[in-house]
Amino acid sequence: MKNQIFSFPIAVPAIVALVLLVSTNISVGQLGHQGKLFLHGGGGVDGTISSFVESAGGAEARLVVIPTATSDDNLPTEAELKSRWRKRGIENVELLHTHDRQTADSLEFVSPIEKATAVFISGGVQQRLGDTYVGTETEAAMKRLLLRGGAIGGSSAGAAIMSKAMIASGGTVPKMSTGFDLLPKGIVDQHFLNRSRLNRLMNAVRESNGRTGVGIDERTCLEISGDLATVRGRGFVTLVRLVDDQVSVETFHDGDSFKPGDFGIVDSSRDGVLNLDVRGIRELSASGRPLEKLVSESIAKSLKLRDSFLQQTDSESRAAVLERLALRFADQYRQHHRGESPDLFDFSSVDFESAIRGTSECPTATEVFGPFEGKWYGRWADFDVDHHWSRVFEPDQHSLAADLSAFQVGWQYAWIGDGYGVNHCLGFDESGRSLRFLLGYTEHLQDGDFSKIVSRRPHVGIYAGPGRLIWITAGEVFFEEALANKDGRFESYSIIGFNYDSDETGLTVQDGFVTVYSSSESRRVPFRGYKFASPITEPATSR
Repeated sequence: MKNQIFSFPIAVPAIVALVLLVSTNISVGQLGHQGKLFLHGGGGVDGTISSFVESAGGAEARLVVIPTATSDDNLPTEAELKSRWRKRGIENVELLHTHDRQTADSLEFVSPIEKATAVFISGGVQQRLGDTYVGTETEAAMKRLLLRGGAIGGSSAGAAIMSKAMIASGGTVPKMSTGFDLLPKGIVDQHFLNRSRLNRLMNAVRESNGRTGVGIDERTCLEISGDLATVRGRGFVTLVRLVDDQVSVETFHDGDSFKPGDFGIVDSSRDGVLNLDVRGIRELSASGRPLEKLVSESIAKSLKLRDSFLQQTDSESRAAVLERLALRFADQYRQHHRGESPDLFDFSSVDFESAIRGTSECPTATEVFGPFEGKWYGRWADFDVDHHWSRVFEPDQHSLAADLSAFQVGWQYAWIGDGYGVNHCLGFDESGRSLRFLLGYTEHLQDGDFSKIVSRRPHVGIYAGPGRLIWITAGEVFFEEALANKDGRFESYSIIGFNYDSDETGLTVQDGFVTVYSSSESRRVPFRGYKFASPITEPATSR
């Protein structure tokens, strides 16, 4: 028998009786994330902790325990914690605790998390956790832990803090606050049926603009891994959703599985998208370099390149000269490669200087970068090269980027064969709707060693139409186009471009390149490099 679903109209009585339902397994999708969350409903975890211990690494685990939700009078000693977790199978345990936000926001404080394989957040009062850790380096370090495949568990308050929309307290009417952004579209409530909290969660869901409520009973754990959620323990997990102006309630118990795509730690987007599990980005985080540092450095360095293209002197901007040079290159390329595939798309209507400066015509980050999501296989020079592009991240709230009065509208990580990178979409107002511009950045490694960065290359991007991007570095121009098959699915993308030299008189092109990256590893297309019979030179002209 399948699980039944109860639906309640928006206006519900103050008390609703919930009938416990028979269970079934719900179809499980493809895993898209290496990290795991373990949400315990309180009342003791020993009956449901074994899967967390195994995911943490068992006897080889390096566990950090955060007891800050507990009152200071009841804080366990480190010896007590180690004894407790030793009985569960983990020897290496470190306690991490403070009430000071400045301390919580320091790299020194979070260094144990950077070395950990797992974090466990104890129960108590979730607002103590929120007041101390939300929005600090501690929260960022836990996100990096998930990114590199670690486990994060929490019981009672430690489970409630995991959802961005957090129930801090309250009876039937919840008092809402802000928790960790580990479950961006969920709301977690604990001690659920044991303390009759259905009405509280239903009210929270109605006020939350479409979030899914997750109610977890005592001695029960919800394990979330990619787009698979599994229930362990004695009680039930209750999902509360708002569907067509009605509150829908569904329950699951021990052994049941379901897809948490509408509230989980990843989006269950189209097949092939790597979500956060991008080769190189995960290893970068594991190497100890904060991902946030890569993001901030990439923006700062790429902004300098952008400024150099826009700088006005006695002659015109370099962006204008680059545009003329690119158009001349396009004419030469089409003449010499007539009838050959791939074609170079028409960008004659694109104003390079305006696009680099910022334009309201640039669409959302997902529309710009989305066609390139997924795994791609090709060749560069004489080498097989794999490109892995993550899903696009578009935050609900836009944050200021570097020292510029611009806001991060969205971004995307990538593995580029011998290194990694990040692409950014930025806007000049907080809504992100006006004057958007694109930046990119890559770091190339020596022999795959993350401690040996051999080159850093900032990029400036130009949106040239759906599935079409132009990337410009200090010495190269790349024209990238996502190519769809007859069914409209993107199955490859082409890179056509050239290397250029510059001096005070202008810009010169002597050689170019073309390659195609395929969604199939068995269909790698040869790389082609070529030289022009005579250089293409574009002088800078006085205004």
